[in-house]
Amino acid sequence: MWRKRSEPGVCLLLIIAISVAGASLYAQRRNADREAAVALQNLGPQAASRAEAEAFTAIQTAADAAAKLTAANKFVAAYPNTTLVGLVNRLRMDALINLGQYKEAMAAGEAGLAQETQYIEALIKRADDAVNPGRRDRDAPTPIDKNAPAFKAYVSDFQNVSLYYIQRLMKTAEQMSDAAKAAQFAEKAYAMNPDDLVTLLTLAESIPDPARSEELARKAVNQVTALVSSPAGAGMPPAQKADLLSSVHSTMGRVYLNQKKYADSQKAYLAAVAARGDDPALYLLLGIAYVRQSPPKFNEAMDAWAKSVYLRGATEAQAREYLQAIYQQEKKSLDGLDQFIQMAGSNIGQ
Repeated sequence: MWRKRSEPGVCLLLIIAISVAGASLYAQRRNADREAAVALQNLGPQAASRAEAEAFTAIQTAADAAAKLTAANKFVAAYPNTTLVGLVNRLRMDALINLGQYKEAMAAGEAGLAQETQYIEALIKRADDAVNPGRRDRDAPTPIDKNAPAFKAYVSDFQNVSLYYIQRLMKTAEQMSDAAKAAQFAEKAYAMNPDDLVTLLTLAESIPDPARSEELARKAVNQVTALVSSPAGAGMPPAQKADLLSSVHSTMGRVYLNQKKYADSQKAYLAAVAARGDDPALYLLLGIAYVRQSPPKFNEAMDAWAKSVYLRGATEAQAREYLQAIYQQEKKSLDGLDQFIQMAGSNIGQ
């Protein structure tokens, strides 16, 4: 009888216990879901304090490159252990490039790329570790669902960040006249995006392999030719189309010049000046392609160099030196040289 009287109480206690356990499990699950949601919303590096956040904002809102660099240097000194260090170095790289401080820009960019890569790798490891069963340590970071769209998008976007770094460093190496390093970054950029025009042109001009240089330059020419002939190209400003065509044909001309294919180089440079006839550097190189042929085309070379001199620019002194030497050789004097330059210049674009 005692058992029978106590059974309802036991059942009630069991029901209550189960309900409490269920509520506790539900609360734990709800808290875990909230933690996971917050973790996915804050995948990127975060400022550890309000002061740090304000200092970082000061970099982003700086009025010019010099002010941005000053704010970034101040930030790094004040917060040496910040998780934002990679992004700050990216901003420093951009500021230094704009200021023409290429050696310093290279150092900042390489550091930033390494730091941001390290951050994303740690994030991926955190997502991988979350898959493993077992009790999570109280101090461990909140698990991340590696299959969540937000996580996948963040990881995918880092590929664009990495490519941005590499392309900027590639151009910085060019500014430093470091062809080997420019080629190194160009190879990385090409592996990530083999159709990028800037990468194609840089790689074509910087790698030592003649056959591959020609292949890449030809790919760039074909790509731009197809673009400007397409419906999308029809809506492009004429100046933009001219710059694109001039760039790819000029690169093709330089590749052929390096290969000592001077007739082919001549054709490429003629295509470049047909697209853009106001670039004195193109006429300088066209003249070199003429004069190095066998037999040399002295008259054509003098005309090209005279146009380069007429247009002035950074190549004026070199073009004048070449022109005077051949003009003296052919005319036995420098009489009439100025008139010759003016006549050649008046024919540009005709």
